[in-house]
Amino acid sequence: MKVQQLGGIWDLAPTAIGGIRPEQVGQWLSMEIPAHWQEHPELRHHAGFTLYRKKFTCEPPKGERIHLVFPGIFYYSTVWFNGRRLGDHEGYFSAQRYDITDWLQDENEVVVEVNCPDEKVRNSKRMITGVFSHWDCLDPTTNPGGIWLTPYLHATGDRLLDSCLFQTDELDGEDAAVTVRLEVLSRRSGQAKVEIVLQPENFTGETYRFANEMELDEGRHKLAFSHVLTKPALWWTHDRGEPNLYRLTVTVSDEGKPSDQYETLVGVRTIVFDQWICRLNGRRLFVRGSNQPPTDTRLARVTLDLAARDVRLAVEANLNMLRVHAHVDHPALYEAADRAGLLLMQDFPMQWSYAREVLPVAERMIQDMARLLYNHPSIAIWTCHNEPIYLVETDDETPTEVLKTIGTLFFWGWNRNVLDVALKKAVEAVDRTRAVNKSSGEPWTPWQQGGDTHFYFGWYRFQGKSMFKFDTVRRRFPNNLHFVTEFGAQSFPNLESCRKFMAEELHRIDWQGLEDRHSLQKKLMDHWVGLAQPDLPTLIEKSQAYQSEMNRFYIDRCRRAKYAPCGGVLQFMFTDPNPAIQWSVVDYWREPKQSYYALRDAFRPVYAFLLLSAAARRPGGAPIRIEAYVVNDTEADLGTVNLQLLVADAEGRLVAEHRAAVRVGADSPAVPALTVDESPERPGRYTVTLVMERPDDRFINTYHFEVE
Repeated sequence: MKVQQLGGIWDLAPTAIGGIRPEQVGQWLSMEIPAHWQEHPELRHHAGFTLYRKKFTCEPPKGERIHLVFPGIFYYSTVWFNGRRLGDHEGYFSAQRYDITDWLQDENEVVVEVNCPDEKVRNSKRMITGVFSHWDCLDPTTNPGGIWLTPYLHATGDRLLDSCLFQTDELDGEDAAVTVRLEVLSRRSGQAKVEIVLQPENFTGETYRFANEMELDEGRHKLAFSHVLTKPALWWTHDRGEPNLYRLTVTVSDEGKPSDQYETLVGVRTIVFDQWICRLNGRRLFVRGSNQPPTDTRLARVTLDLAARDVRLAVEANLNMLRVHAHVDHPALYEAADRAGLLLMQDFPMQWSYAREVLPVAERMIQDMARLLYNHPSIAIWTCHNEPIYLVETDDETPTEVLKTIGTLFFWGWNRNVLDVALKKAVEAVDRTRAVNKSSGEPWTPWQQGGDTHFYFGWYRFQGKSMFKFDTVRRRFPNNLHFVTEFGAQSFPNLESCRKFMAEELHRIDWQGLEDRHSLQKKLMDHWVGLAQPDLPTLIEKSQAYQSEMNRFYIDRCRRAKYAPCGGVLQFMFTDPNPAIQWSVVDYWREPKQSYYALRDAFRPVYAFLLLSAAARRPGGAPIRIEAYVVNDTEADLGTVNLQLLVADAEGRLVAEHRAAVRVGADSPAVPALTVDESPERPGRYTVTLVMERPDDRFINTYHFEVE
């Protein structure tokens, strides 16, 4: 158990170099911990070395071992306790634990040297911080350095629970076979007892208790205890049932006296991905999701309330998965997802290209990540590396940069073909219960098997002049629709949010500042949306409308391919980690954009939609082909669903009407309802409206095309 929190006020001092001792510091600053040092008003632009110091009182132990624990420090750290160097550490999310029993006094001092430099060579990075060191969706002037999770003292006896992993091995009828795997550090030989309790956390049900006795020699022991639970309550996603959780308590006793205890939330569930089609507890589930950036650029600020709000917004938008994009987030996000029944696709914090010397450190860290998050039922799949390609600036579309990116995307690259292969093996050595995705954004080609895929037709111009270019890809290379995890367009936040970080009058806007610190890709925004608008509200409306159109375009095509071969579709991205103009549908202040509500409609579990063959036609040219579909992600048989399709010209005059009735079964792929060709000659913007009628549901989906 934690005997003493070591948060609160700490001394800190920025230093130009490492190796500075406390007595060499001329002036100390003070700061509340946990925090990132740039949150201090005098350190807003600091990167590199910072020395931390904390003095505290503690009653010396009586027959106990006292451990000093640092759950999270960005990024390199060296710890001293009462003048003794305890150790060095690399990595921001894995805990450090030091036995300080022999040196604990009434008055104590802990000193930590932290180093978090900026990555200078971005195509050969060395720190495994993912998006925090290199991303176009974070303010590049921010540095994450600091003690971002609260340190504490932990008291044990001579038996320490160093690791506890819970898994569901098999569901057999109404019963479940589960295993608890432990690593126990024993300081002496003797009789030991391990007690395991699974108590309902958020529902009323049976409590399971198991006890195991054994002899333990001095040293480290790996133990595994398998048990059968009779009629346990299963953990489900919110759209398939209840996210039933158990509180797992494991106690190890030494000669009849409790020595250490571990407690966490777990869920009884199995999850399998077969050819990217998800089965939760043996039942097929189509994944509808988005990408989650850091809940806040300043990760130390995250609370359970904030994380729960993000998760609630996702659930209300009909999402059943968030992809934790190229980072490990605050512990609150994982608890919120567990409690809400929201799946997580968990990325390892690697993005784009890294230096070769990171391999052994990365192998250790990805195993640390797997152990850290192993017990969360929401974690559905691991991803080792996001886009392991050469990429420095995403909006640099010069021919040389594009060719370098394409070369590492479609052909051999050390990051993808060596580093990521090793990382996949490393995480599989820890976790055999989940799928492991080697590389995110790896396309399927005749010479390589891909994985999940990313598409930005309609935004990055080197991919084509229109989002409709994606239709060519999906027809010719359908395997690229197995699991689509990125697509989207930037948009401005709502007006009240824009006012908080930019001028309202267009002629007064600092466009360079928005590009430099708030993620705006100005040339691309101007190309697709147009910056020459009458006023900011119009620009906001048009940018959000284009974003809504693009998101729906990709979602419709992926849902058309449901289970043949598409197992899921995740839009990029959900929230903003800082004030920004970017791909999010919910801004930094958690205000939903127009595109949030459009995403909610496109992710309806029962959804009627259209595929149009083109955005425009010329008089006398090829007709616009319109295909209507209904898809059902629920486990209910819908019976007959009635559809009405209306085509109106620019003046609102009805030029065509079609009706259909289709039968839609449970968890059905897309059911074709109508295919019509329309060849209007009068120029203007035409509106195509699809109306779905069911006894308890009426849904209207509206599309447009132009006659030039």
